[in-house]
Amino acid sequence: MTTTTADRDGPAEPDAQYTLGLRRQQAHARCVVCGGDNDRGLGLVCEAAGGGAVVGVFQAEPWMAGYEGQLHGGVIAALLDSAMTQCLFAHDHAAVTAKLSVRYLMLAPAGVRYTVEAHLVDSRGTRHRMKAKLVHHDQTVAEAKALFLDRR
Repeated sequence: MTTTTADRDGPAEPDAQYTLGLRRQQAHARCVVCGGDNDRGLGLVCEAAGGGAVVGVFQAEPWMAGYEGQLHGGVIAALLDSAMTQCLFAHDHAAVTAKLSVRYLMLAPAGVRYTVEAHLVDSRGTRHRMKAKLVHHDQTVAEAKALFLDRR
């Protein structure tokens, strides 16, 4: 049974946090980035936020470095991709990444805490355009745009 919350601007909508958690458990329990059943995973758990976005907090460990002391770019890309996937879960879509573009804006230290935020830009049928950013101390470290396609 889906729970609902009253939206201030209109009728009740499905509870995005409930839907996010349910989809994450059903479709991504073993995911290397967000899977709760993967004890070797990165453990990124996003929560539904206002405006249809999701936000997660991530502690980057020193072992996640590429260059000494710098978070590996592949880890950054995986975090951004996962946040966008979890945002789609909050919108009740299970989709896969078709295209991902990442802009690295500054060096990202390993061993610090980051905030990851993702938004749904638009949906047309089974196609979803997304955006996300990785932030440290109010500075955007990296940003991504992506196209996702519903799983068939």
